[in-house]
Amino acid sequence: MANNISIKDAAAATVVTKTTDNASVHTAHVNVDSGTVDTVTTVSTVTAVTDITNPITANPASGTIDTVTNVATIGTSVTPGTGATNLGKAVDSAAGATDTGVVPLAIVDAALTAITPIDGDYAPPRVDANGALWVTPTSGAAQAVLGTATYTEATSEGIIVGVVRNDTLAALANVDNEIAPLQVNASGALYTAASAAEAHVGEVGGNTVVKTITMTCATGALASGDVIADTQQMDAAFRVADGTGVIQSMTVFEPNDQAAFAFDVYVCCTTTSLGTEDSAISITDANAALTILGVVSFAATDVKDLINGKMYHKSNIGLPVYAVAGTDDLYFAVVNGTSTPTLAGGSMPIRVGILRD
Repeated sequence: MANNISIKDAAAATVVTKTTDNASVHTAHVNVDSGTVDTVTTVSTVTAVTDITNPITANPASGTIDTVTNVATIGTSVTPGTGATNLGKAVDSAAGATDTGVVPLAIVDAALTAITPIDGDYAPPRVDANGALWVTPTSGAAQAVLGTATYTEATSEGIIVGVVRNDTLAALANVDNEIAPLQVNASGALYTAASAAEAHVGEVGGNTVVKTITMTCATGALASGDVIADTQQMDAAFRVADGTGVIQSMTVFEPNDQAAFAFDVYVCCTTTSLGTEDSAISITDANAALTILGVVSFAATDVKDLINGKMYHKSNIGLPVYAVAGTDDLYFAVVNGTSTPTLAGGSMPIRVGILRD
C-alpha cells in the first residue's frame, strides 16, 4: 500500500498529491487553514477538529457529519436545535412525552453545609437525602420575622392559604390519612373541633350552671319518713359524659302551701329506686352505697312563705357530685321528715346550682 500519487497539472508538470491508499483506492487530503466551509456533503469520520472559529448550526444547509471523535476547541458557540430530539428547547414551548434533554446534576447534602466560601462563586444545586431541593426563603416584605414584625394595613404581605367554603360542614376526605383542605363557613370563619367533644370558649376555671328538675311526687297524706318523690333524672347536669362538679345551692318549691315541714333531698349517681312513693325508704344498704352521693337536709326553719306556696333554700352546700356512668345526668329523690304534709298538686320543682369541672 503506497500513499500519495503523482498527477499532471495544467502545464503537464508532474505534482505529488497527498493521499491515503486504502486497498488501491486513494483518498485525497484537504487542508483548510482558515475561512468557512459552506457545504459538507458527507464526512464519515472526523478524528480531530483542532479549532472551529465560526458557529456550526444544528441543522446545516446541506451535508452530514456522521461521527466526530473529538472537537478540541469551539471558538464561538454551538447553536442547538429546539426539536423534540434536540438538546435545546424553545421558551414557552409545550413539553412532549419523549423529549430529549440534559438532566441537571445536583449534590446530595443531607445536612446542608457551605461548599463555596466566596460570594459570587458558581455552585451546583443541592438536595436532601430524599432528593428534595434545598431552598432558602427570601427575607422580604412577604416573609415576616417572628417576634419582631408587626402588621401594617395595606402594606404587609403574606402567602394566601386556599380554603374551601362549606356552609354546611361535611367531610372532604374519603378515608383517614387523606390530604384535605381547610374549610370555612359563609363568613369565612374557620371550622374547628374542640378536643374531647367539649367546648371551653371564654371559660376560665369552673363553669356554673343552674338546672331545674320538676319532681313528680306522691299526692296523698305523707307519714314520717315516707318517700315523697322517688329517684328522677336531671338531664345534662354536667359539661360532658362522666363529668364532675360541686352542688353549691338548692332551692325547693312547694306549691301546695302546706305548713312548713322538714325533708331531705338525696343526690344519686344511679337510677336505683329509694322506695315506693308514699311509703318508707326500702333501698338496700349495698344499693345505697352505690347510688347515694349525698343528702341536702331542709328544716322547717329554712322556709320562705310565698303566700300561695312555700320555698326552701340552701346555699354554700359544697357537695361533690359526678354523673351517672356514660352520661351527663344526675338523679334526685325526696324523703319526708317527721311531719304529715299532703302534696295534692303532685309536683315539687327543685333548682340546683352546680359548679361544673
